[in-house]
Amino acid sequence: MQLFLLAYPWDLVDEGLGSRLDRLRGEVGVTGVCVWAAIPAVSELRTRDVSPRVFRSRGGVLFQPAERFYANLRTQPIVSTWVRTSDPLKLVGDACAARDMELRAVISASGLGRLAERYPELTCRSAFGTESVCSLCLGNAQVQDLLVAMAADLSSRAGVRALVLTDFVIAWSDCQVGEWEWGSPLGRVEQFLLGMCFCAACVEHAEAGGVAATAARNSAVQLLHRSLEQGTRSDESPVDFLSQQPAVVAYRRRQVQALNAFLRKLVEQCRCPIVVDAGAAEDQGEITPEAAIPWAWMSAVERVEQLSASAKTAAARNEIRLPAWWATGARGPQLIGLLPEAARLGIAAATIDHYGVLPEPALTTLRQAIRFSRRTSSP
Repeated sequence: MQLFLLAYPWDLVDEGLGSRLDRLRGEVGVTGVCVWAAIPAVSELRTRDVSPRVFRSRGGVLFQPAERFYANLRTQPIVSTWVRTSDPLKLVGDACAARDMELRAVISASGLGRLAERYPELTCRSAFGTESVCSLCLGNAQVQDLLVAMAADLSSRAGVRALVLTDFVIAWSDCQVGEWEWGSPLGRVEQFLLGMCFCAACVEHAEAGGVAATAARNSAVQLLHRSLEQGTRSDESPVDFLSQQPAVVAYRRRQVQALNAFLRKLVEQCRCPIVVDAGAAEDQGEITPEAAIPWAWMSAVERVEQLSASAKTAAARNEIRLPAWWATGARGPQLIGLLPEAARLGIAAATIDHYGVLPEPALTTLRQAIRFSRRTSSP
């Protein structure tokens, strides 16, 4: 089983790229790193004593785009100001290659920093018609063209062995970020409805398939009005809720079809394997694993009991993602037992999220877990 650490490139570079990778490979025992290449806005309080201790970025791409891939596109990537004239992804790629470590480039598909601000016409819209301040709509043709170009660009670079897609979802995700003022907390169904996208591209795609987009939006608005005005909430599964809302079901199905078609296009254009980090998409049924195309499904695991379900529902090359707190404090012993169990179930890789916030004791725990896993899985 492969073992990766997710990292922002500045965490590796600011701590001394070569020495950091030497330690992660030799002492801790990870087989590779997943490095962010395109990000939303982020604020990070870093564990180790580096400067700046609090790192903020407005987001964007963390590499120098090769112009030939984007020359004919109306939508252009925004390069993070942190990159300036350097190309940190190339530096990390060269350093990984010298140490026989696998490098994966990570893209936030719908959350590319500042693109929603620059291109509001490409963002998701809520049922109330409010444009997103952070989420591009992956059903929009211009957004798809940009991401296909970015996948081709990144996968053509020396050292990049795979592409990891996060935020691969069609959703008005504003309701899940930032500070909100509302009368009572929204239930799972209300969050689902508020998160549905009714942008022009999604509506047009739905109507082209014979789906009554207006009826779907009206149903969502009516249910949200009732919940907000009466202060009620529903925590039932969105899947159970959808069984009683045929218009919403039909509309959502068209979005799922669009997202699957886009994923297929990405796989066809990308020169390396693609891994989809399920995230919110897993809960909302956004994409369905298809064995016919070579991509992997990465499921978040927060309890040991979830391993079996992840192994059964994932794609052919299934993977898991573990939050940083798996390696900290009292959870440490569970991590030591989890990795060999994951290998036994046939899970291909585990990614720990993420390096910059892991304290030294957590790296020690991770090293123990990796060594125990390899010892117990050896013939």
